[in-house]
Amino acid sequence: MKRFINSLVFSFIVLAATVSSYAQWTQVNIGTAIELRAISFASQNVGYIAADSGAVFKTTNGGMSWTRLTTTGVNVTLRALSFVNENVGVVVGDNATILRTTNGGMTWTAQTAAQLAGTAYAGSLRGVSFVNEMTGWISGELGAIQGTTNGGATWTSQAGDRANTTRDVTGIQFRNVNLGYAIARGGFFYRTTNGGMTWQESRPYGSSGNPRTQNLFFTSDNTGFVVGSPQSAPSAFVARTTTGDTAASAWTVQMTPIARVANDDPRLMSVHFADANNGVIASRRGFLLRTSNAGTTWTQETNPAGTGDLNSVWVTPNGTAFAVGVGGVLLRRTSITTSVRQEELVGVSISAQPNPANGSTSIVLNLPKASSVQIFVTNVLGQTIATLHEGTLQAGQQAFSWNVTNLPSGVYFYRASINGASIGGRVVVQ
Repeated sequence: MKRFINSLVFSFIVLAATVSSYAQWTQVNIGTAIELRAISFASQNVGYIAADSGAVFKTTNGGMSWTRLTTTGVNVTLRALSFVNENVGVVVGDNATILRTTNGGMTWTAQTAAQLAGTAYAGSLRGVSFVNEMTGWISGELGAIQGTTNGGATWTSQAGDRANTTRDVTGIQFRNVNLGYAIARGGFFYRTTNGGMTWQESRPYGSSGNPRTQNLFFTSDNTGFVVGSPQSAPSAFVARTTTGDTAASAWTVQMTPIARVANDDPRLMSVHFADANNGVIASRRGFLLRTSNAGTTWTQETNPAGTGDLNSVWVTPNGTAFAVGVGGVLLRRTSITTSVRQEELVGVSISAQPNPANGSTSIVLNLPKASSVQIFVTNVLGQTIATLHEGTLQAGQQAFSWNVTNLPSGVYFYRASINGASIGGRVVVQ
């Protein structure tokens, strides 16, 4: 408990914030009252929501309107989803449900999880992460961690699989075919560098209070966030690392202003980032938190839907944020990346030359003054695929070459973070 108390003293100075007084989030009516469990975007315009009763919803216009897909063929709670492009994705849920689509949700194929300790696995799957159409991982109750290299035609229990334990693996994220992270109830954190053949295990943010670690998101191979709440601490927490290491010294634990009410758990449920600096957290009781400085501070924002639990949040690369929860609530916020510290962007310009790109292109940045700058490129899933610069740049024009020879054709997003403010654009790779 000491680790959480020490963080609490410091973090209330840094994190306590008043609720913003102007409207930022709007509620989108998608015509349902069932509980929405998870949201994910495959591109700027195409996104999916997993929900109770086997429901999957889809948007093709950037979240302005949604349609319920009627083809899943199941009637269970669907809890997580991962799409590698607009057409190919996997949804998982209760009763070891695994569904895969290759045509944008028009049809779904049921898959079978690997056995756990010699018996058919029937637990609730809570996490899924694919890095390409063939390679992915799922996680869930009873310590399950399983992988596939053939699109889910077969699944294999991995070395990290905690058979017959109560450590529900609530979140999993792979950065590439080798590097992945997972979390489990009780404050457990896992890291693999060989595609899940072996996993390092630790409890880096402390074990006191039996932390209910709920969700994780890594903005780069090394920088990541874990959210949840310790059962015996007074408020929810955010844990942050900039090394990805399992050691406790690699993590900073911050308590948030979201406090326990009676015996109600103030758990933070989901965290997601548009880029290295701009992210959103959604929680039980309808709280929304936003950061524009890589998680150093978090600001509480107004939820127009009230105090119903929020289960999942997603931010697209252009900064449009979404949150989903109980009662069919879907919230949308335009551009979390443009409302803070815009004075840092006066006189700044950035472009990709040439665009479209074939072989290589240069990200050209013009700065009016010396600044601390990070330049990186993400795919449509928001995953950082290249970091072109980190550090101080002098005033003037700077060009950073980016080799795209081995990249699949498609749309990518380049972005510069300048003294905490963000600017960028899109480039087409042919």
